[in-house]
Amino acid sequence: LRHLTRHKLFSAINIVCLAIGITFSMVIGIYVLNQQSVNRNIKDVSNQYFIKSKWKEKDLGLDITTISPLSKTLKEEYPALVAGYYRYCPVTNILSAGDKHLKEDIAICDTTLISMYDFPLLYGNRDKAFADNSSAVITETLALKLFGSKNAIGKTIRMNTTNADIVQDYIVSAVLKDISYNSVTGVLNSVYSMYIPFTGNRYFSGGDPSIDWNQANVLSFVELRKGVTAQNLIVPAHQLIKKYTADFISKYLDVEFAPVEDYYLKDNNGAAQKMVVALSLVAVFILLMVIINFVNINIGTSSYRLKEIGLRKVFGSARKQLIIQFISEAWLLTLIAAIISLALYQLLLPVFSEVFNTRLQALWEFGISGYLMLFLLILFIGFIAGIYPAFILSATNLVNAVKGKIDGAKGSLVLKRTLLVVQFSLAIIVFICTLNVSNQISYIFKKDLGYNKEQLLVISAFPKQWDSAGVSRIENIKRNLLQLSSVKSASIAFDLPDGTPAGRFVLYPPDGSLVKSVNVPVSNADEDYAKTFGIQ
Repeated sequence: LRHLTRHKLFSAINIVCLAIGITFSMVIGIYVLNQQSVNRNIKDVSNQYFIKSKWKEKDLGLDITTISPLSKTLKEEYPALVAGYYRYCPVTNILSAGDKHLKEDIAICDTTLISMYDFPLLYGNRDKAFADNSSAVITETLALKLFGSKNAIGKTIRMNTTNADIVQDYIVSAVLKDISYNSVTGVLNSVYSMYIPFTGNRYFSGGDPSIDWNQANVLSFVELRKGVTAQNLIVPAHQLIKKYTADFISKYLDVEFAPVEDYYLKDNNGAAQKMVVALSLVAVFILLMVIINFVNINIGTSSYRLKEIGLRKVFGSARKQLIIQFISEAWLLTLIAAIISLALYQLLLPVFSEVFNTRLQALWEFGISGYLMLFLLILFIGFIAGIYPAFILSATNLVNAVKGKIDGAKGSLVLKRTLLVVQFSLAIIVFICTLNVSNQISYIFKKDLGYNKEQLLVISAFPKQWDSAGVSRIENIKRNLLQLSSVKSASIAFDLPDGTPAGRFVLYPPDGSLVKSVNVPVSNADEDYAKTFGIQ
């Protein structure tokens, strides 16, 4: 303590650097742990699989959806292999209760949601969460927003459909505790606030989307029996597709079973996993820079520490005692820095939560395991940082120590130069990487997208009613908008030009050959589409 207070500047530099390093390491560490914990809380997650489509020709369909009845039929015809199934179709719509109207993400789904995944209920019967085809399971957040209370059992929610003038009322039969992000209810990065049954649903003009073997519009999951592997389902799945679907689909479609357990990390060519690795390396670089900084300062100030070491040795100190002293000093500095870093972490929590687009835990949510990991990190940093003074300086020859000369054999000059080179090299590498990332982001935002997005306002209709009545209403809105002096042009379109449209045509040559057929993504739009979007 006396040493730290006598050399306030060096102590302050070490503490500040360590505090910054630990703070960033905590932020990155919590984020990485959050990413790796996705899906871990799902019941029997090791037996849960997501059915994905593998189309033999590009753009024939989405890979995250598959043939609608496939998972249910696998359960029905192969009960020895499949223990359960769950499917859903995501929509966005307006939910109404009294004078409240909210735009929400909704899952039209199988009633196996609760029994298969054991998501926690606040209210309702777990064994029969969906009481009938007109019942709904909602989240506690939606219950509070619509009714001002989490207990919304028996309350009515009204929802419009894509069919003209058809409205459906749903009675709340269960209230879900808000679900943490997972790859079952969050494949499309949505947070669904209401779950309603497929059966009896009149949302779609084409009827129930879960029963058509020639449609691949639902997200499907299966739970396998214990001891059954995904490979055991490949042949049965292909047999069902060949048996029930049209020739065109059976010839061009394969399916794969992706484990839900690590789906989040491995999806999109392992994007999340790569991010976790990259951020972990950044955390290691930051800690390495901090430790090198600590050691360099100790080397720079080693001459006056040597006389202290020499005197301690003269008065009988053993090397072991000196090692303990220096390691304790490093741990004390690290502990002070850690206390400061805890305050910094909590202070900067909202900023980093926004940067990472996720919710990072507050200090009081760490739990015993979180604080244990932090304690081990402090011990590790303190030990690594204190190695040089503890083992190198304490081993200095007594005569040289009293004179304040470090042993040349110890190679302190070489070590100092090496550490400086490593420190500056790491800084330059990080700087170059930052420039590259910055340039890449700038390129993304400035790249010519093929249309002009500046001053472009999108007005979305919910539900997206695309029949004659719905289009007529939108055309009336368009005519009125064009009368405003601030509106230059307007267009009606089913999709925005920012991705592959959902619709598609398959065009065949005159001879009807399937081999030469062409799959064409299509989007419905009016005659002002190109002018409004500035498409050449």
